[in-house]
Amino acid sequence: MLNVQSIFLQIVKAIEEQPKMKEALDFNQFKIVLVKKIEHIIKGILINLGDYYPQAPITGGTPRMNNAIN
Repeated sequence: MLNVQSIFLQIVKAIEEQPKMKEALDFNQFKIVLVKKIEHIIKGILINLGDYYPQAPITGGTPRMNNAIN
């Protein structure tokens, strides 16, 4: 997750430092698209991680889970 954040910050910084590239792109729109792509990547990471950890039943099998659901 930290790698994804680092990559995002490096991309934004690199584009901001290049005036011609910043002019060629609609920079705000580019950032929105980039964030959506990163959200998609993170969602995939979380789905894959969920397969490796046991989950409590949705009914709130533990008091902590019950509090989190409520």
